[in-house]
Parts: sequence; structure tokens; C-alpha cells
Amino acid sequence: MKIWKSFSAEHSAKLRIVGTFKTTEDLEETRQIIEELTDEVMKQDVSTQLKAKYTDEIMNIIKTHNGYCHSLGEEDLMNFTHVHNISYNDRTIEINTDELDIQGLLKVILSKGARIEIYSKHDFPNG
Repeated sequence: MKIWKSFSAEHSAKLRIVGTFKTTEDLEETRQIIEELTDEVMKQDVSTQLKAKYTDEIMNIIKTHNGYCHSLGEEDLMNFTHVHNISYNDRTIEINTDELDIQGLLKVILSKGARIEIYSKHDFPNG
């Protein structure tokens, strides 16, 4: 008989991120950037490499959006592989996620001038 003993510190972050934009156009461009980056990063075999890479397609997305995501590093691209519950309403984006690594998303949202609020849904379940 084998006895297996393991310890884990894994738990969900349960974050709620709310970004409020000055205009609906800023929100729509942010939505487009997030969706395009997510689509392209998900085409990469990140599960075996454990990292995403700048591809020509990703560089084209960055160029197309006039550098609004110019500060994204390769390590930030992995943020677009995680499952996030994202909703868009008027001038507001709301992201509910269990991930703590959200820097790439924040860089895109901030680049369009949004005011960002981040809540732990453990401590603030209603925001």
C-alpha cells in the first residue's frame, strides 16, 4: 500500500475588474484588441511551451491599433489564454476571473484611458 500526501496552496483569486472608459468608442476598440489577441494567442501551442510568442499576426494587431498595446511583453500574452468572464456595457468592461496574472489585460484597458477598479470577490462579493 502506498500513502500519498500532498499539499497545495492553489486557490482561486476571484477577482472582479471594472474598467470605465470616457467613450463607447474606447470600449469598443478595447473589446476588439482583447478578442483579436485572445484569438491569435489561442492558436499557439502554449500548453507545451508554457509561453506565448510574438508572431507576425500579433505584431499586426499591435500595429493596427496604433500602438495601444505596445507595452505588452511576451509574458503578458499568456493572460489571453485564461478563461475570463468578460462583459461589455455602454462604457464599462467587467472581467470576472480566477487568475491573479492579469497584467496584460490591464495594460490593454489602461492604454485606452480607462479608470480601473479591482475587487476581491472573496472580500467584496457585490463589488
